[in-house]
Amino acid sequence: MEETILKLIRQRDTGTQTEGMMFVMAGTGLDSRDLYKCYTLELPWKNNEHQISCIPKGTYECQKVGISPRIHYAHIWVKNVPDRDGIKIHAANFVSQLRGCIAPGEYMADLNKDGMMDVVASKRTLSRLMEYLPEEFKLIII
Repeated sequence: MEETILKLIRQRDTGTQTEGMMFVMAGTGLDSRDLYKCYTLELPWKNNEHQISCIPKGTYECQKVGISPRIHYAHIWVKNVPDRDGIKIHAANFVSQLRGCIAPGEYMADLNKDGMMDVVASKRTLSRLMEYLPEEFKLIII
């Protein structure tokens, strides 16, 4: 059985937000292939400071989490982030909705006309990610 991983490639840190691409990949090395891709939105890098910074680059174990009485939406839990907890991949359209988490989207556009790019169709994109990913997997952020 081939391994499925999630790879996030950060493309641009504007000082206000970080924009990137995320790929669900099957296999490893030269035999790997993309199963699904989407865009991402995160906070800017601010030395891993709580609630104002994206998380450090690296490899993280992740787990899919369904809707529960405590958290009323499906999400992906990013485990063992150094000096951080509660980091998720969850639906959000605007960087103002993030506190260190990662928002996926089908594409980017300035939805609220504030001059900053936002992710579009985040709930649908998260749902698609959940379809492609196993219950537990690795996230690689570069």
